[in-house]
Amino acid sequence: MDTAASVLSILDFALKTTSAIIKFANDTYHASAERKLLSEEATSLHKIIEAYKIQIENARYDHQWFEVRKNVFNQFENAFADLAKALKLDIFTGQVIPEGRFRTALTSAKWAFSKEEFHRLLERTSRLRGHILTLVSLEQRLLKCFSDQ
Repeated sequence: MDTAASVLSILDFALKTTSAIIKFANDTYHASAERKLLSEEATSLHKIIEAYKIQIENARYDHQWFEVRKNVFNQFENAFADLAKALKLDIFTGQVIPEGRFRTALTSAKWAFSKEEFHRLLERTSRLRGHILTLVSLEQRLLKCFSDQ
């Protein structure tokens, strides 16, 4: 797979993960304040990633542009994989990964995180949003520099 396709697949993975988080937060019961915060943070992150993906798809970046950012995008992908794992989410279905029939029935619609776990999840999501905003900002500065020349 070429680097451009690899970067786009990483962004697709990030979009699926944020969609799964939003679905999870909206489908569970209890802890309404925490669910709302997580859903809002994930929705904001999803919108930023979507806009960045569209920008990359529409831009005419060369192979070097992708190679320079390859490590950043790989770190980004790993961070999203860790987030999905922490939430025990299947990113393709948006559902909690079953741990057994009885356990699944008990936890499928219940908020299963302590306040401390929730704040770590929210912090991870916020950090990811900060990283993607930094990438977008850098790209906008570079584009402005090139357009000024």
